[in-house]
Amino acid sequence: MASPGRGGSATGGFSIGVAIVYALVPTGTSGSVTLTLATNTTFRPRICVYRVVNLQSTTPVQLLSANNIDATAPLSRSVSATKDGFTMIVCSVYGNSTTRTLSGLTQDYTVSPVASMQFIGGSIENTSTGTVTGTVTGGTTGNWCVAMASFR
Repeated sequence: MASPGRGGSATGGFSIGVAIVYALVPTGTSGSVTLTLATNTTFRPRICVYRVVNLQSTTPVQLLSANNIDATAPLSRSVSATKDGFTMIVCSVYGNSTTRTLSGLTQDYTVSPVASMQFIGGSIENTSTGTVTGTVTGGTTGNWCVAMASFR
């Protein structure tokens, strides 16, 4: 299952986008992850893998996404979270900085495959029911794609 959050063309001719994808794996099994992309297209995918044990539902408590936002930093997004679940955020931005940082969730990764492009993401275990807010700071303007979800 892929969440919305894919982006279209961005400033500078780059196509930016993000997605939250999950696969259920039966207990005691292993497998491979295969990514198939459209032909005649150049991609620079970045993949972050998480393992979740005892997931109650594959339906998010809340899922939000936004594509091709021309916005200034900081950029904040919030979702409702349920105790004993987890929340994650994935973000791509094309702009004037590749040194942005994430707060509100643990920053799990940041990568800049080309000048002015950055992918950043993070996660957090929900210790209580309430709102979780992720904020990306650094730089000024940018073209953003964001997906954020909480699960239980």
